[in-house]
Amino acid sequence: MPKVTWLGVDSEPDCKETGMKNYVFKKGEAVEVDDPFILLKCYGNKYFEVEGWEPEEETETYPTAVGASAQGPVSKPTEPKAKWPGT
Repeated sequence: MPKVTWLGVDSEPDCKETGMKNYVFKKGEAVEVDDPFILLKCYGNKYFEVEGWEPEEETETYPTAVGASAQGPVSKPTEPKAKWPGT
């Protein structure tokens, strides 16, 4: 089972433990974790170390329209307002 260790926070030396969901992490002590949400949150966090687990690579892709823009049409200040296609 994967283990998560909280490394602590240098700016708060008196803080000896932290919690997330139903887990309590004491500074420097490994805790067995089976919750994928907690594992993912801790994996990318510099204050935690995760052993025995790595996130799965995303293989799902989403098609995009050729020539599509993330923004709608934009008018020049001297032109009337642009309209979305079909409006």
